[in-house]
Amino acid sequence: MRHAERLGLGYIGWSWSGNGAEVAYLDMVENFDVDSPTPWGDRIIHGPDGIVETSVRAPVYGAER
Repeated sequence: MRHAERLGLGYIGWSWSGNGAEVAYLDMVENFDVDSPTPWGDRIIHGPDGIVETSVRAPVYGAER
């Protein structure tokens, strides 16, 4: 995510929940529960260069909050 931010590129975190055991590490929450983030979910949402830190509102939706 740091490299994407540095290069001005977007990224996508995959997936919200429900992956099979072989790729469960990609789930962002446990059992589709928004209040139960996985370590990866916490990292991609709240970590350095994560969604909270880097998100900006698209101009089509009006002024930034």
